[in-house]
Amino acid sequence: MDSLSASVTCYLEGTGIATPQGRVAVEDLQPGDQILTADGGTTTVRWLGIQPIDTASVTPAKAFPVRFAAGSIAPGVPSRDLYVSPDHAMQI
Repeated sequence: MDSLSASVTCYLEGTGIATPQGRVAVEDLQPGDQILTADGGTTTVRWLGIQPIDTASVTPAKAFPVRFAAGSIAPGVPSRDLYVSPDHAMQI
Protein backbone atom coordinates (compact mmCIF):
# COMPACT_ATOMS: atom_id res chain seq x y z
CA MET A 1 0.00 0.00 0.00
CA ASP A 2 1.25 3.49 -0.82
CA SER A 3 2.20 5.89 1.94
CA LEU A 4 1.37 8.85 -0.32
CA SER A 5 -1.94 10.49 0.51
CA ALA A 6 -4.35 11.02 -2.36
CA SER A 7 -4.94 14.52 -0.98
CA VAL A 8 -1.42 15.78 -1.71
CA THR A 9 -1.62 18.56 -4.29
CA CYS A 10 1.36 20.53 -5.34
CA TYR A 11 3.51 22.12 -7.97
CA LEU A 12 6.92 20.86 -8.99
CA GLU A 13 10.02 22.74 -7.91
CA GLY A 14 10.70 25.57 -10.34
CA THR A 15 7.04 26.18 -11.21
CA GLY A 16 6.44 29.90 -11.68
CA ILE A 17 3.67 31.37 -9.57
CA ALA A 18 2.18 34.70 -10.70
CA THR A 19 2.71 37.56 -8.24
CA PRO A 20 2.17 41.31 -8.58
CA GLN A 21 5.96 41.57 -9.11
CA GLY A 22 6.09 38.84 -11.78
CA ARG A 23 6.66 35.09 -11.73
CA VAL A 24 8.30 33.60 -8.64
CA ALA A 25 9.45 29.99 -8.32
CA VAL A 26 7.08 28.17 -5.97
CA GLU A 27 9.97 27.18 -3.70
CA ASP A 28 10.88 30.87 -3.25
CA LEU A 29 7.46 31.93 -1.96
CA GLN A 30 7.13 32.81 1.72
CA PRO A 31 4.14 33.21 4.03
CA GLY A 32 2.90 36.77 3.66
CA ASP A 33 3.73 36.99 -0.06
CA GLN A 34 0.97 38.15 -2.40
CA ILE A 35 0.03 35.94 -5.37
CA LEU A 36 -2.39 36.57 -8.22
CA THR A 37 -5.71 34.74 -8.33
CA ALA A 38 -7.62 33.45 -11.36
CA ASP A 39 -10.06 36.37 -11.16
CA GLY A 40 -7.25 38.93 -11.34
CA GLY A 41 -7.17 39.71 -7.63
CA THR A 42 -4.50 38.85 -5.09
CA THR A 43 -4.38 36.66 -2.02
CA THR A 44 -1.84 36.18 0.73
CA VAL A 45 0.22 33.01 1.07
CA ARG A 46 -0.54 31.75 4.57
CA TRP A 47 1.41 28.50 4.66
CA LEU A 48 3.82 26.49 2.51
CA GLY A 49 4.82 22.87 2.86
CA ILE A 50 7.34 20.69 1.08
CA GLN A 51 6.86 16.96 0.68
CA PRO A 52 9.63 15.12 -1.13
CA ILE A 53 8.27 11.98 -2.77
CA ASP A 54 10.23 8.75 -3.03
CA THR A 55 8.92 7.56 -6.38
CA ALA A 56 10.31 4.07 -5.74
CA SER A 57 7.86 3.49 -2.88
CA VAL A 58 4.56 4.69 -4.39
CA THR A 59 2.34 3.81 -7.31
CA PRO A 60 3.46 5.88 -10.34
CA ALA A 61 -0.06 7.20 -10.96
CA LYS A 62 -0.01 8.80 -7.49
CA ALA A 63 3.51 10.22 -7.68
CA PHE A 64 4.37 11.26 -11.20
CA PRO A 65 3.31 14.72 -12.35
CA VAL A 66 0.63 15.52 -14.89
CA ARG A 67 1.75 17.80 -17.73
CA PHE A 68 -0.44 20.52 -19.20
CA ALA A 69 1.42 21.49 -22.37
CA ALA A 70 1.72 25.18 -23.21
CA GLY A 71 -1.47 26.23 -25.01
CA SER A 72 -3.30 22.98 -24.25
CA ILE A 73 -6.20 24.63 -22.40
CA ALA A 74 -6.61 27.72 -24.58
CA PRO A 75 -4.32 29.84 -26.75
CA GLY A 76 -1.49 30.86 -24.43
CA VAL A 77 -2.95 28.95 -21.47
CA PRO A 78 -0.84 27.80 -19.86
CA SER A 79 1.85 30.09 -21.19
CA ARG A 80 4.45 27.33 -20.71
CA ASP A 81 4.31 23.65 -19.80
CA LEU A 82 2.77 23.23 -16.35
CA TYR A 83 3.43 20.17 -14.20
CA VAL A 84 1.21 19.43 -11.20
CA SER A 85 0.57 16.48 -8.91
CA PRO A 86 -2.04 13.95 -10.09
CA ASP A 87 -4.76 15.16 -7.69
CA HIS A 88 -4.21 18.88 -8.25
CA ALA A 89 -7.49 20.67 -8.94
CA MET A 90 -7.59 22.77 -12.10
CA GLN A 91 -10.15 25.43 -13.03
CA ILE A 92 -10.76 25.16 -16.77
